[in-house]
Amino acid sequence: MEGAGPKSTGEWSGIERGGREPERGSARIVAALSRIASAVARQVPPPRLFAQVAQEVAHVHGVEGAAVFRFDGEREVRVVGMWNEHPVALFHTGEAVPDRDAFAELRRTRGPVAGHVDGDPRTSSLWDLGRRSWLQVPIHVEGRLWGALGLSSSRLDAFDDVATSRHVEFAELLSVAIGNADAHDRLARLAATDPVTGLANHRVFHATLREQAAEAARHGRTLSVAVLDLDRFRDVNDLHGHLTGDAILAQVGRRIEAAVEPGRLLARIGGDEFALVLPGLTRHEARAEVERACAAVARAPFGEAGCELTASAGLADLDAAGHGELLFACADGALYWAKLNGRDLVCTFDASIVSELSPTDRAETLLRRQTLAGITALARAIDAKDPSTRQHSERVADLSEQLGRACGWSERRIRALREAALVHDVGKIGVPDAILLNGDRLTPEQQAVVRRHAALGADILQDVLTDEQVAWVRAHHERPDGDGYPDGLRAHEIPLGAALLSVADAIDVMTVGRVYSAPIPLAEAIARVERLVGEQFMAAPAIALRTLHRAGALEEWDRVPGDDAGSA
Repeated sequence: MEGAGPKSTGEWSGIERGGREPERGSARIVAALSRIASAVARQVPPPRLFAQVAQEVAHVHGVEGAAVFRFDGEREVRVVGMWNEHPVALFHTGEAVPDRDAFAELRRTRGPVAGHVDGDPRTSSLWDLGRRSWLQVPIHVEGRLWGALGLSSSRLDAFDDVATSRHVEFAELLSVAIGNADAHDRLARLAATDPVTGLANHRVFHATLREQAAEAARHGRTLSVAVLDLDRFRDVNDLHGHLTGDAILAQVGRRIEAAVEPGRLLARIGGDEFALVLPGLTRHEARAEVERACAAVARAPFGEAGCELTASAGLADLDAAGHGELLFACADGALYWAKLNGRDLVCTFDASIVSELSPTDRAETLLRRQTLAGITALARAIDAKDPSTRQHSERVADLSEQLGRACGWSERRIRALREAALVHDVGKIGVPDAILLNGDRLTPEQQAVVRRHAALGADILQDVLTDEQVAWVRAHHERPDGDGYPDGLRAHEIPLGAALLSVADAIDVMTVGRVYSAPIPLAEAIARVERLVGEQFMAAPAIALRTLHRAGALEEWDRVPGDDAGSA
């Protein structure tokens, strides 16, 4: 139950050599746990971290081999880290344990299981390494059976009751570090995945595009990119709600994925926009594949609502773009041209076509779409950081948009407000997780750290959004009574955009709930806003909110408390 790697080549470096005596007893355990915790804090990649865990366990307990096993599903057991004094590997990291019943008793009893190596064919590999006893110790993370530590020794009496008890206690202490490492790993996967469709997200798309463009340039190969946008998808959200809209987006992703060649990178890069990286294809060769993808979207209605959709697409390659950094912008420009010319089209980038747009139109359109893409990536980073606020930024953007429209804003300003709303909390990237995810009442010092996020967010967005949008983000926690932050503005100094964001943010927090507060009904939340007009909220957004509620336009927030608090 352990892996390969001689002492001299192991990554673990905590045991003193050269004649110095290693730590003994509890001091040795504390030192080992400290080294593991340090590795978790440095976000050491899971394979290296679990290998270090196995080696620390073996040295702390004086055995010749150790491994960390993770339980995947009901029966599959996977090796995630190992260390073995003998250079022969029993398993390789990442592979499944062939004997699926090897941990059956541990799974059943959820307690340690020990045994001797004898003539059983299942333990013959341990016998060949000179091992005579073995031990399996369960690892519980947050109350669930996460996996097990496996240890083996050349001594028959290595795992008596006293030793087993000591191993169990060590595994309990170790479970905290393993849980944190597992959470970091899951968070990394979440940060790379669009939560609605399960496809790659904006960040992964652009990172892959940069890599592929550099590779194509080095080897003289071509590369194409397609950007697909669903036509009039906002009507779906307006008519059927965002839950239906999200379900349809997931179906769209599956249809496109099935229509293109296997191995293509397909990403949802924001809203109703998808993108494809097509290595080795010119824009003309790629067109047939992109047309198949668009046809797949249009071939049949979606869901119980029977929504019929079409998609427009823009396509560009390196030859037309001239440089990898311009590839996405050129494909995006071609998409814009497809939209201008009736939608449900695939448009291939041609500089002469785009030149027919005025210079102002080209600059504004490309800049706005690139800004939207960057905004989506920032919003996703915030959503991924705290699972309890998943899609919070998007809901605040949706409500801010409705409030702006109810206040009589132009569509241009409403779009700008939505952009700012999507990243209103981006400054929380600078708030430590221990504070951000804390469910208890914050200390004054912790509150001061959290209060920095509005100003930090404005600084981050200084070169991304307009000055007015940045001011909205900076001031969205200001209050008419002057007790807000970061600048202590009073009513006449607070921009209306910031006041709209403030109300939208508060409504979502109150109706969806957080780890520190239970959700309340929408009507009660609106009443609270109205009671706090002049203190915490401005009058105009409160009036707009009541108007929308009376018109039945806030069904998404009018939920029974607790229905989906975990999805906030």
